[in-house]
Amino acid sequence: GSLSEAVVGSYPSFGVATPRCTNHSDCTAELQAALFSAASVVDVLPLPAGRPWVVRPLYLLRNHTTVIFRPGVHVQAKRGSYHGITDCLINIWNVHNVSVIANGARFSMWKDDYLNASLYRPAQWRHAFWLSGNMDTAHSPWHGNAPTRGPCRDITIEGGEVSLTGGDAVQVECDRVVVRGMH
Repeated sequence: GSLSEAVVGSYPSFGVATPRCTNHSDCTAELQAALFSAASVVDVLPLPAGRPWVVRPLYLLRNHTTVIFRPGVHVQAKRGSYHGITDCLINIWNVHNVSVIANGARFSMWKDDYLNASLYRPAQWRHAFWLSGNMDTAHSPWHGNAPTRGPCRDITIEGGEVSLTGGDAVQVECDRVVVRGMH
């Protein structure tokens, strides 16, 4: 099924969503379902044996949401899955009042692959986090989970280690954004 189908019945309409990864070669569906849920808090725990959360591009499209990446969490781009020139690890679009707390968490991509023109179209926009209020989501596969366009403001990203992106750690196209403690 599609990512939007993965949400149905997965999480409560309030409270905390705590995703679990059952397919360690691609955790996208589980983590995306939690991000699409109506839970006000998404609590991402480390996987057993230090395994990374291997993901395709993720989308946080809900207002008034806090996402907590616990110490020891490693969110890693799925190798070979970021062929769009603007594919980013975590896309935060058309939202307000959102916090990402990532103290002790890591976010990594495959920069050397993205620089290899025989594998990828050259681009400088494969960011770890992309914050934007100008994204038209009306014709996307997950349009039922997102405002078509909206204000992007009052966003905080705190902590976290970002490495090997094909762009910036954080691309900001929003108002009133705080990024602190990220390296």
